Amino acid sequence: MVSLSEIRSRRNEPADPAGCPAGITACPRNLRRLRPGEEAVIVGIDEKRSSAKRLADLGFVRGAKLEMLCPGTPCLVKVAGACIGLGAAHQDCILLR
Repeated sequence: MVSLSEIRSRRNEPADPAGCPAGITACPRNLRRLRPGEEAVIVGIDEKRSSAKRLADLGFVRGAKLEMLCPGTPCLVKVAGACIGLGAAHQDCILLR
């Protein structure tokens, strides 16, 4: 029987389901990986997206703490005291620890 990590390595995917390469425990992850009630700190925004400035205006800046209220597409997060809904594209460009 083939293990999940072996399948992932064949597909060149990270060995860790949290998205980190094998042996790395504190790599950034995107917003989609948070569970309800889980909190994280923003470590970066993919600035190649045209919406990076808009996200910053809403409080999604490096060092900001956020909480996942309701995952999915769209998701509902709390950041800078506000509850904000985000679609899939925005969730993917917000990197967290």
